Amino acid sequence: AGLVFDGHTLWTLDAGERRLIRHRLERPDEVMDFASLPEYASGQFVPTGAAWDGTRFWTVGEAKDGKSAARLVRHREDLR
Repeated sequence: AGLVFDGHTLWTLDAGERRLIRHRLERPDEVMDFASLPEYASGQFVPTGAAWDGTRFWTVGEAKDGKSAARLVRHREDLR
């Protein structure tokens, strides 16, 4: 659902598993690590986009019911 570069590493957003996946820059097909996104654990929102501001990750989530407003989430600094 998203692709982010943090200045060192390439990350993809896995909306179905509600996590960020860390990839080797030299070999993007190789997974280095996963970072779960507990803010989406309830399943009420689905992460649909990601960004990096130089300090931390942000994601946007759409309501699963399609009626509620989207949610912007600032993730903890140690996520990386």
